[in-house]
Amino acid sequence: MRTGKLREGLSASGRQDGFALEVYETSLYLSVVFNSPLQTTSILPRLVPSIYLASPGPQPYRLTTILILLLHHLVISFPSQQAYLEQIKYLVPNLLERPSAAYFWISALARSLRTSNFVQFEKLSHPDAFKHLLPSSCPMSSSDGRAAIVFRDLPRNAVHALVSRLRLKARDEAWIIVRNAYRELSSSDETQMWLGKRLFFDNFGFEATVVRFDEWVREKSRDGHLRPKAGVEGRWMICKAR
Repeated sequence: MRTGKLREGLSASGRQDGFALEVYETSLYLSVVFNSPLQTTSILPRLVPSIYLASPGPQPYRLTTILILLLHHLVISFPSQQAYLEQIKYLVPNLLERPSAAYFWISALARSLRTSNFVQFEKLSHPDAFKHLLPSSCPMSSSDGRAAIVFRDLPRNAVHALVSRLRLKARDEAWIIVRNAYRELSSSDETQMWLGKRLFFDNFGFEATVVRFDEWVREKSRDGHLRPKAGVEGRWMICKAR
């Protein structure tokens, strides 16, 4: 689907009806899923607020788009949240209600990162924490059944992809804190579970995979962050950053 050409035509004509809404929403979700942040950044201003405010009829994916906008700014500006804070101030109350479940979730997610509360962030960034905010059906109103199958989970996948990318960025920050606070690690089940919660090993989403503890140890050893403890199997000394 060549949504870029469609967007050019819609922009030239100034069209802001239901069809324009459908094209821009689909283009946005595709840009996120295929990790094209420049495209995402260029599409968002056309949707928010102009087309949403001008387009008549139901807008079942507006909240999804608002969450994508805020997550996008959290990801591309990480660890800064200035752009996110400016956007959420602009969106409330016309496009994002305060209080609401969506406002509470995204605000708590951003706050957990600002305060380096990575245990809380792990809980809030898990799908169970936000699945009730997302639609489950296709954003396309086309009668083509094949399109409905292809795009059925696109909005949900876009949100999952952004949350997964945010977890990847937060993992590096969380490791810095663990690295500075502890002298050594073990391979015990308890330690693996504890570390996995703080470094988000149990990842999810459209593109992410679960992080295996042994692979992570090998990677950090190659990077000079860990070294085997002499004479003790299954334990590693944490090498402090210089």
